[in-house]
Amino acid sequence: MKTIYNLTKPLLFLSLFFLSSYLKAQTNLVGIKDCSNGFHHNLLISLNDSLYAFGENVDGAIGDGTNVNVVSAKALNIKAIGVGTGYNYSFYIKTDSTIMATGSNTNGELGIGNTTTKNVWTALNIASSIHFRQVTGSADHALAVTGSGLVYAWGANDHGEIGDGNTGGGNKQRTSPTQVQVTSNQNLTNIKKVAAGSPSNDNSAGGHSLALSNDGTVWAWGLNSSGQLGDNSTSDKTRAVQVRAIGGAANSVLSNVIDIAASGSSSFALLSDSTVVSWGENGGGQLGSGNTTARSYPGLVKINSTTNIGSIKQISASGAALGDDVLAMLKSDGKIWNVGTNNRGQLGTGTLINQSYAVQNTPALNRTFLKVVGTGHYLLQLSADTLGNYCESGHQISGSFGNGTLADVRMSNATCLTVPIAGVPVTLSAFTAKRTDDNTVVLRWTTETEISNERFEVEYTAHGQEGHEFEVIATINGNGTSFNTNNYQFIHKEADSKHTGYYRLRQIDFNGGFEYHKTIAVKPGAEAGNVYTNPNPTKGTVNITMMEETNTDYSISVMDQTGRILIEKTGHIDSTPISEKIDLNGYDRGFYFITIKTDFGTKIEKVAKQ
Repeated sequence: MKTIYNLTKPLLFLSLFFLSSYLKAQTNLVGIKDCSNGFHHNLLISLNDSLYAFGENVDGAIGDGTNVNVVSAKALNIKAIGVGTGYNYSFYIKTDSTIMATGSNTNGELGIGNTTTKNVWTALNIASSIHFRQVTGSADHALAVTGSGLVYAWGANDHGEIGDGNTGGGNKQRTSPTQVQVTSNQNLTNIKKVAAGSPSNDNSAGGHSLALSNDGTVWAWGLNSSGQLGDNSTSDKTRAVQVRAIGGAANSVLSNVIDIAASGSSSFALLSDSTVVSWGENGGGQLGSGNTTARSYPGLVKINSTTNIGSIKQISASGAALGDDVLAMLKSDGKIWNVGTNNRGQLGTGTLINQSYAVQNTPALNRTFLKVVGTGHYLLQLSADTLGNYCESGHQISGSFGNGTLADVRMSNATCLTVPIAGVPVTLSAFTAKRTDDNTVVLRWTTETEISNERFEVEYTAHGQEGHEFEVIATINGNGTSFNTNNYQFIHKEADSKHTGYYRLRQIDFNGGFEYHKTIAVKPGAEAGNVYTNPNPTKGTVNITMMEETNTDYSISVMDQTGRILIEKTGHIDSTPISEKIDLNGYDRGFYFITIKTDFGTKIEKVAKQ
């Protein structure tokens, strides 16, 4: 007799089943987890790391081998762990952390060693041993930061935006990545994020660059005509200088910064207290100061003359033209607040009136968002309800809204489009087995994400060899499409008491696709151990306590959200508990996945770093 328990709610299963069945009939695009957009084109990364694109493609920014505009999300048959865009060119980070580029290349902004425009993805002209964590572009120069915290720049260099101490003359362009400097003999280091700005129709051309250090300070270099470098001057800088503190006092340094953004000629920073500061050009009111006066040092973004905006967790900024800039801010409640130019309805307020104080994107009040990105012409906002929705407002040109048409339209109210979800394997965060007596084994597993998941099949063999003659011993309904944690349990009451038993899960989608998850072993007379992580969430250090009743080797690996392994440890457990300390100090805030493997199975702990 087999006892089966599904610990989730049948009603939720039914509602998600019908949602999943409807969505997957529309397209093969899997729910969004990251995005970037250029002037009139977009890149999306799905939950299974597949790359999609839509919008203007006259310069090959889509990278599909054509110059034909794309009106709805197009699969590029590429796996990506990161994306970045410039004015009319694009980048993606491969699973091996190297960068590919496509699109306009007049100023060498693709970084491929020449100025030939491409409509197919081409590798950067840099050693393949250099691995990147982020890449971004402006009108005509690009920036990227490596996993070790070094910054590279390439493209136009009219005002020092490359940051290598040179500008103009024969040194005007850099067609290959060049390392950014602080002095002639010191490179910029310890960086975790970069941002690039450039006014596309400024007669002086040029752009500026920002870099966020792991110590919470900000560096800037390049064009400074509007004070966008934040050093209380309007003098260009050909090497990186530190942004000054609020008010711009001499020898002061802006600190406690956790996020940065750059628009055409403006700069922005999110502080650890969830407030936002801004500096630079202010023609559209994008600094959120209540006026349109430029500022060469940081000042707080406000919602009125007496109140600073707060509770912000992510910022994005962009500008399609000089003074045509927008700051978008995501609050901790998942709502979007915008400030700045609104001549095309970019702010999503239902009007075309510029705003010099931050206002809420009112048409999307019923949605909770994960991320906001945008150009000066429109905003792209990812919805958290299904991870398959995005909302846009502003100006569509050449299919940039992805709504299936090329119509040139302006929308002052945000329109929300569903990006349909197709079946992919579930995200399994734990799979354990525990022998409770000679003939009974309890299996438990947990999913963090399920997309079009029809069922699990539990397979078993006791022939002493992993993978030998497995048979299906249970079928358990999945939860269709779900982005909540779901717990499952199966009690195997006919387990072999004399041999090691092997168990594996086969997950099957509604469309018939399937995937096997890792096999785990249960020895006779033994039980799989328990693993505890504490604290979670953590501000830096995580303690892992492991307990096994039988000797076993163990391995621990720590992976970030891009799939990169950051920490690895190995050891041996006797019959007494053992503790390992994982140090996440120096790493970004966010989620990390700690995988603990023993002879008896694998457990994955999802840890939040604050």
